[in-house]
Amino acid sequence: MIDGQIKLLWNRSFRYYKREAKRVVALVEEYGSPNIGGAIGWHGEQMILAGFARREFVMRGHNTHRYGGKEWTKTNHNLDFIFERDQIVYSVQVKNTLSYMDQGEFLSED
Repeated sequence: MIDGQIKLLWNRSFRYYKREAKRVVALVEEYGSPNIGGAIGWHGEQMILAGFARREFVMRGHNTHRYGGKEWTKTNHNLDFIFERDQIVYSVQVKNTLSYMDQGEFLSED
């Protein structure tokens, strides 16, 4: 595994669990590589753009930490997208990792 741990559970009756475990770990390492992760992230952003456009949202910002005179400074990360519709502003963060987003970052407000 690249960064982290994998915990695999098998039924006791499964005879060749070690062979299958190697296959699963290799698959996770392949899809966890930076090249694959970058491609998945780009594709995720394209899906977000298409979905919000289809629902007639207007994109107001891309890869930014500022909007409407406010600045998001707690985590020093940029928001992937800022959309607006019916005078309501939505910020969107696209994630392409195998792990969950840090809860502190998710809950942070400015």
